Amino acid sequence: MRRRIVGRILCLSVLASLAGCGARTNPLPIAVVSVQTLTTEWRAQRKQTLDKYKGNILEISGTISLATNDTSALLPLVSLADAEAKNRSAVKCYFSGTDWAAIQRLCEGQKITVRGQLIDSDGSEPMLLNCQLQEAEDSPALEATIAGLIEEYKSDEKKMAEKYDSHWLLVEGFVAEIERPKVKKIEVKENQQIVESEVENEHCYRFYFKSDDDAARVCAVCCGYQNDDVLKKCALVRVGQKIKVLGRCDRIEWHEKKRVELTQGRLLDN
Repeated sequence: MRRRIVGRILCLSVLASLAGCGARTNPLPIAVVSVQTLTTEWRAQRKQTLDKYKGNILEISGTISLATNDTSALLPLVSLADAEAKNRSAVKCYFSGTDWAAIQRLCEGQKITVRGQLIDSDGSEPMLLNCQLQEAEDSPALEATIAGLIEEYKSDEKKMAEKYDSHWLLVEGFVAEIERPKVKKIEVKENQQIVESEVENEHCYRFYFKSDDDAARVCAVCCGYQNDDVLKKCALVRVGQKIKVLGRCDRIEWHEKKRVELTQGRLLDN
């Protein structure tokens, strides 16, 4: 089912791009709709909703519940929550595969306005394709220094966890160590004989920032999917290089190792 949906997204992306060439002279009409209205219509009558908005560009505003490039569709994805945020991924907005720069600074809790085309899908959430970011409110991410995070951690770990847990942070520093994606061989045995093997890739880079304290560390985890642009960018990073990362503070003293870990990390250009 998932593979069929992804295949449909990629095919429709190509068709929408082709249609967009003609749209420069004959732009499609814009229909403004709320997240709550669209999801309600979609769940009640999917086919009628598709027919209603066919030939339109939808403009929709909402609060981000997810912004990621780690998708099997190889497309940047932003999920918008409904007004009450009860459904945290009410509308899925797929951007162009070259538009990661447009959403790399977006994070959970931020309010944005997006335009895109509603596509047919088997999911319970409506999907918009060929999305463009129209407007974004100020980011809720906190700016923090490596030295400051470590000092707060050493001073009062519990207080620090309460302050930063699940919050988005913008940090900048020099890379001291890099853990690159690990490839491991999985062997399937039958009657003591190897009949099949496959390769599994984590698709994640872990960047440890340089600091004056080796007892506690700050780590940013940046993930992509297969060989996408995010991973290519991560692969160019070298030890000693200064990088800026936006990430979610999800783990403190993870696996009994004294470190602060930022997940869903994105390398920012400046």
